[in-house]
Amino acid sequence: MTLFTTQPIEIKAGMKPDTDEVGNIVTVIGDEIVDPPPPPPIDDPPDFGIGCDPRVKEGTFTLEDYDVPTPKGPFVTLETFGGAFGKDSTDALRQAMASLPEHGGTIRLGNGLYGLNGNSRFSDRRDISIIGEGRGSGFFAVQQAFIGEWRALLEIERPTGLFIDNVEFDMRDQKIGCIRYWEATDTWFTRLYCHDLGGSADGARQIPLAAIKGSAWSKNHHEVGNYLARGWGNASSVSGVRGTWGPQDEDGFDGALWEHIWAEDFGHTNLVPSAGTGDPHIVRRCTSIGSRGAAIKTETPDGLKARDGEQQSEVFYPDHQVIQISRCILRFSAFHGVQAECVGTSVKDCYIEGNSNGVATYNRCLRLEVVNNIMVNDKDSGVWCSLDAGQEFGSIDIRNNTIRGNKRREGIGFDPKCQRPIDKIDLIENKTDPGVKPITVTPEIDRHPGYTETNNGPDAAGAKLRDVT
Repeated sequence: MTLFTTQPIEIKAGMKPDTDEVGNIVTVIGDEIVDPPPPPPIDDPPDFGIGCDPRVKEGTFTLEDYDVPTPKGPFVTLETFGGAFGKDSTDALRQAMASLPEHGGTIRLGNGLYGLNGNSRFSDRRDISIIGEGRGSGFFAVQQAFIGEWRALLEIERPTGLFIDNVEFDMRDQKIGCIRYWEATDTWFTRLYCHDLGGSADGARQIPLAAIKGSAWSKNHHEVGNYLARGWGNASSVSGVRGTWGPQDEDGFDGALWEHIWAEDFGHTNLVPSAGTGDPHIVRRCTSIGSRGAAIKTETPDGLKARDGEQQSEVFYPDHQVIQISRCILRFSAFHGVQAECVGTSVKDCYIEGNSNGVATYNRCLRLEVVNNIMVNDKDSGVWCSLDAGQEFGSIDIRNNTIRGNKRREGIGFDPKCQRPIDKIDLIENKTDPGVKPITVTPEIDRHPGYTETNNGPDAAGAKLRDVT
């Protein structure tokens, strides 16, 4: 598949550059935002072990490389409790779950879709498996009134060892999420197909937050081989549906893995990882296409954010990268390839194309690593660093990136608000095209004793993505 990218706009009479609500440069004539003309097509990303395995989207992905739980008996079906394809089977699911003993068991789904109405909440279950047969096997959302932005067809509180595999969630444009989990331990969501989540601009937040939504602290959570597609919204003031969103309240995740996730066409950010004080959250070999927010937005959990004039560096400033993004393909988002709002975000060995910025920060900019990425035709900058006014920033390592295409700003830039640098700031061997200004820093950075700028521009080494196939 070959898609179109964007070229810089020529500012003509009657036109002025402006910024939207998240800092993207737009062009305005009168009160109208004007899109640039269609650019020429470019080649697809390199095919050597980056991005999601194509079998995920095709529905043929296998789990042979993963130590997933083994479903245990007893085994029950929804039909035993009155469930049927095409019928509201909410009561059957509740009865099937209640029938399983304390030590766990398995609900097997047939090759069809059972209706759920959003009244299924289960608590404190251990070693439960819900196993489908792939595409066409799972649940559909029954027509219903909006019941709250946090609600989902499956709501699971304090599970341990939960395994949901090979299940489709056909949301049929209903205003409800697929799965919500919280205080989860050792959970696996694998080979899920979650699609067509609805919403509305009418009333107060009549949208689900995400197809898959975590809440409160969770440990050792895994999402692997999932295909997430199509959610309502446009990431404006009325927001939109995300793809998958980790716990952003309390202390976030402790040791999460998101791998081989294909996410496309959501009304807000496709992938929203979160991390805290425990083991890192790994986001690896995922593909994001066409988000109307960011492709990936990393989150600092609410319980670890600076508030009321505090310095983020004094509240939560880990000594390592707590969210590690690698070998992902992030293309054609309305905002950014990665919006790095989690303190301690690493972006390595990725292919990033056609976004507003390749990587950007807006509220906090601490412990940021952007290394060995190829960034193609991101409109404003390859990397753009900003933050809340008055905040300290630092521990920034931006090196060996290849930043291709013209820019409306520069290859790597810092907002004028970046006035209080701390710790090291290294900008090294980042390759830009001729005619593009490689680096723009503030005077405070230029005077900072921890600042190093080495060989950025057309003659830099740039990225060298290694073939791992």
